[in-house]
Formats: sequence, structure tokens, C-alpha cells
Amino acid sequence: DDIAHLVGYGEANTSSVEQLLVQFLHFIAVKLDLDKHCVCVREGNLKDADKSQFKHKHPPHMCIEDPFDPKDNVARSLTDRSVKTVKVEFLRAHEVMSRTGD
Repeated sequence: DDIAHLVGYGEANTSSVEQLLVQFLHFIAVKLDLDKHCVCVREGNLKDADKSQFKHKHPPHMCIEDPFDPKDNVARSLTDRSVKTVKVEFLRAHEVMSRTGD
């Protein structure tokens, strides 16, 4: 309701959308430690991975907190192998975009 605090938000950022995407892909593929972090979409940040917080019985290989139900891990069905595949694809996308900008 009070949008006054958003005035000027992001003005200091001079990166293009393409540059931001390349940086995001690099972060996901290289810097994100899935054993230590949980992606919190609702808050727009990373949390320490507390894998016991989730209501599902099997241990998660990747944590992405459901923005509407923090006790639900939306990545719960990923296996260790599929998480590795996802990371490889993020790395491949980063490499392609870094070279071509496309």
C-alpha cells in the first residue's frame, strides 16, 4: 500500500537484462551450495538449509521453499542425479550466453 519506499529502487543498477541473467546462471551453477542453502522465493534470498523443516519424509537434495507454504519443498522430487543434471544445464547456459550474449 505504501510504495513511497520503493521510489528510486534499482536506479544504481546499470546492468542489462542479459548481464543479469548471465550472472544469475553463474550463481546457480557455480556459487550456490545446495547442501548449505535453501532458496526462499517468498523473501527473495537464501536461507541456511534446515532440511528438517519440510513436511516430507525423504531428505531433499535441493531446497526451494514453497512461497505459500514454507514447510513444503517444491524441489522435493529431484534426485541427486537430477540435481547434478540441472546444475550442468545452468552451467552450459551460462557458458553459451557468456560467449554469444544470446
